Amino acid sequence: MPPIIYHPGEPVKTSGLYRVVHYTAHPNPTQSTQEMERFVAGEIFPRCRICADHVDYLLIKGAPPIFDDPDFASMR
Repeated sequence: MPPIIYHPGEPVKTSGLYRVVHYTAHPNPTQSTQEMERFVAGEIFPRCRICADHVDYLLIKGAPPIFDDPDFASMR
């Protein structure tokens, strides 16, 4: 099954690790156009401050927020 691609402004439906793919070159040559970032369900996928809406998000691994785990809930 092909991955579901999310876009800036859409709500995050599944907490986890996402691949962030930028389609516009960034001025810093050491900055990759692909990176990984964690998002939590209920957040909104952000626009890139450089390439605006020319960015996609692909879920790599779903993972609930650590504070949803009873062993870590008291650390909030």
